[in-house]
Amino acid sequence: MGPPPGPPKPGVDFGATFSTGSSTLEGVADYPQREVFPNAPLEFVACEIRVPTAPKLVREDTFEALTDELADVLPIPDEEQVQTLTVLGGNGIETERRYRFLNRERTASAVVARNAVTVETTDYREFSDFRSLVLTVAEAVATTTRIVGIERLGLRYIDEVRVPEEITDASGWRSWISDEVLGVLSFAEGYRNDGFQTVLRLGGDDSTGLVLRYAAMVGAGVVGDGPLRRRAPAATGPFFVIDTDSFRTSPGPDMEEFVHDRTAQILDLLHKPVGTLFHHAITDRLREEFRRA
Repeated sequence: MGPPPGPPKPGVDFGATFSTGSSTLEGVADYPQREVFPNAPLEFVACEIRVPTAPKLVREDTFEALTDELADVLPIPDEEQVQTLTVLGGNGIETERRYRFLNRERTASAVVARNAVTVETTDYREFSDFRSLVLTVAEAVATTTRIVGIERLGLRYIDEVRVPEEITDASGWRSWISDEVLGVLSFAEGYRNDGFQTVLRLGGDDSTGLVLRYAAMVGAGVVGDGPLRRRAPAATGPFFVIDTDSFRTSPGPDMEEFVHDRTAQILDLLHKPVGTLFHHAITDRLREEFRRA
């Protein structure tokens, strides 16, 4: 879904883009390998619901109402001022207000802007829990403001894979990351692998799509430590990013209603491919590593 408003943004250009016009992913709905790993690499999850601009979403009375509505799940309200560069008769900077509501641990939050509602977490456990939080926030917003509809809904999962083995270049990930992902390295025989970055864009049915970003990197991670806290301090050294965007667009006359049941249905639809694609990207050896407590 692209970098949503609010979440930590990967500090990397993921390089070349490969596109397909339409694709049906075999086994996406089945997900036979589903497993909750004790040592999972998932660092950040976000759901962004883009809506037609609704100025009331950033009014003071809306802020007060949402503070009450979300007090049981996200009791810490905050106001943010976001600056964006505009080009209207010359360069300028525009300041936009938005509201953020955090849990006490500062591992989950909801961001409400004029044209989007974003729910994010750095302490993801189960999809059912995250889904419940998204729907709770959406219902709270619906009680304060009349939303015309949903233009786009996206789910984003960012994994940072680190392994107990020295990785000196991108080829070192071959026994951990699947050949389906790293296959392009076969073109690099005789050359030094200074890095690996790629993006795959897939279009599906019902205006759904996927953007898969993969990168072999070195450093402290692409997910920052604010405003949400990471579940553990970022390590340093080589790591591999698996960044999955699953989204559905419904612009103009096809706009989806901003109602509980339909939002829940779209969330379920978008979640289906995420786990399957993650398992396609990793090897059995890496699965064993994730099973270590």
